[in-house]
Amino acid sequence: MAGYFSLFPKRFYNNVLVTDLAIKIRSNSNWLSNPKIYYDYAYQDHDRPEHIALKYYGKETYHWIILLTNNIFDVNFDFPIKNSIFDAYIEDKYKEEGALVEKTGLQYALTTPDPILQYQKKVSMISSSRTKETYYVISKEEFETLGSISKLVLTPDGEYVRYEESTRFPAVTIYEKENDINESKRKIKILKKEFVQQAKSELIQLLK
Repeated sequence: MAGYFSLFPKRFYNNVLVTDLAIKIRSNSNWLSNPKIYYDYAYQDHDRPEHIALKYYGKETYHWIILLTNNIFDVNFDFPIKNSIFDAYIEDKYKEEGALVEKTGLQYALTTPDPILQYQKKVSMISSSRTKETYYVISKEEFETLGSISKLVLTPDGEYVRYEESTRFPAVTIYEKENDINESKRKIKILKKEFVQQAKSELIQLLK
């Protein structure tokens, strides 16, 4: 950590020279968008950036590479929240809304449909080899008038596929949406070792 912050600019505060930790860094370089220079990695509950850096680069102090390449600003919330404390996070986040209806924050999130995702249409394409289900957010009016549709459709390949359309039930709750958002943060990028020096040069330029 000290090696990372040693690159940050210095400022005088109350006549004392200190490291400016208030800046945020986001890379805009095209080379960092190249998928060929990364490994995909599923972030686990026991992971920390410094542990991943030690595993892949041999140095815990290279944890900033994990943060820079994934545009991580807040290690507590930009990475997925641990499963062991996720419910407590939801409880705290929605405790005021829950209190209004005499529920805990967790109970509120578990039982309340998400304001946006509660109105969805489910479309299924069913063939002899596979089933594909897709969900679409629709308006409340369309949701209330949408009936069930089931029909056979002939594809350009000459295969008959059953097309089914219906409302989604049960509705997506606030808890489910929050969990989906949290899980979506698990997929991160690990920069390949041969590009570490280029990343370091990028960081120095950004800090300038």
